[in-house]
Amino acid sequence: MRSRLTAKAGSRLIGFGLPLLFAAAALLLRVTGFSPVGLLPPCAFLILTGGYRCPGCGATRMMTALLRGDLATAWYYHPLLTVLVPAGLVWLLWLGLRTFRKDFRPVSLHAQSYWWLTVPAVLVLFWVLRNTAWYRQWFF
Repeated sequence: MRSRLTAKAGSRLIGFGLPLLFAAAALLLRVTGFSPVGLLPPCAFLILTGGYRCPGCGATRMMTALLRGDLATAWYYHPLLTVLVPAGLVWLLWLGLRTFRKDFRPVSLHAQSYWWLTVPAVLVLFWVLRNTAWYRQWFF
């Protein structure tokens, strides 16, 4: 007998599983004090361009600080992701909780949706902003 993952079960798995995985990683990091920062190689874009940062520079340190619960340090390393990661976790929880409604319908991401243009546009704007002198005086 083949198991079929329904939209409702899949939404629950993603909506509750990923935030639980994030919470487990936070607990593990808190208990062990482990930090993956020194294990990963430095940013190739930063090295090749001689100091310009890519949109993801500082994300590992930001996630480590966020998992430790240090919001100020996380904001210092990557302010955009410091906002987007918790917002994404809230959205995932909403995705899981909405499956308990009687009139549940799966979330559909249409190709015509403005989100497909908004998210890359915000990332490109952040990328340009983070390489300005104003940004460098306040953030990493």
